[in-house]
Amino acid sequence: MVKNKTKDIQIGAISYTKLSIYQQCPFQYKCYLDKSIYHRYHRDTPPLIFGSLIHGVLCSFYKDLLVKERNHQQMRRLFKEKFLADQIKHLQIFKNKQTINQYVAKAKQQFSNFLDSRFVKTKPYLVPEKNQRMSIGNLELLAKIDRIDKNKQGLEIIDYKTGKLYEPGIDPLQLNFYQLVISQKYPLLPVVRKTYFYLDSGKEISISTKASDNKKTLVLVKKIVKQIDADQEFKPKINSKCRWCDFRTICPLQRPDTTNAPF
Repeated sequence: MVKNKTKDIQIGAISYTKLSIYQQCPFQYKCYLDKSIYHRYHRDTPPLIFGSLIHGVLCSFYKDLLVKERNHQQMRRLFKEKFLADQIKHLQIFKNKQTINQYVAKAKQQFSNFLDSRFVKTKPYLVPEKNQRMSIGNLELLAKIDRIDKNKQGLEIIDYKTGKLYEPGIDPLQLNFYQLVISQKYPLLPVVRKTYFYLDSGKEISISTKASDNKKTLVLVKKIVKQIDADQEFKPKINSKCRWCDFRTICPLQRPDTTNAPF
């Protein structure tokens, strides 16, 4: 288990999200791990909540619907039910009817793209309701995987994306990390394909699968974990996502006068 020495924060299981945030900005990572800071400054946004709703619908599509019920109308019904299940919160986030209508239209299009895809034609081998956990040595790995399919050659890992496709921004570590976890959990079923499916456009981006992937990924994971464990300062780092960071107002690089920062 890794420990954040500056605040004695127990990091717990290692996830792709944690690794990615640290690589992006150690200061953001520190804020993310400190729950008192996270809950004070984190704000849910329409794209974030929309993504959660869509993922929930795609999970229920297989777990809660009969085969004959798996259609566009039922997906819209599920979306509405999940929105209304926390209506007060969702209305506060989406703020007005116009924004809600925009995201409803976006949901309809993404459902259509999904129903036109190859993924709807087969039954997934696994649609995990819970995070997949595996231990490798002294590392506990946690993977939140959307879907795993099985064919004659082995397994395919699929990650649904509800945002726009931007190829230069694709991080292969996410799917490689998932492959590492799934390979440990299902050692007799090789991962033969790893795919990002962009619901907004209906396009797929597949990451190549090689026999050496798991070894290389584990080396990289251990390297990042070692960096985290040795980090005493967690300095901020300017990156392309700074403008959307929850902790922008307390970042020393964005606001040099940080006398009110909670550290």
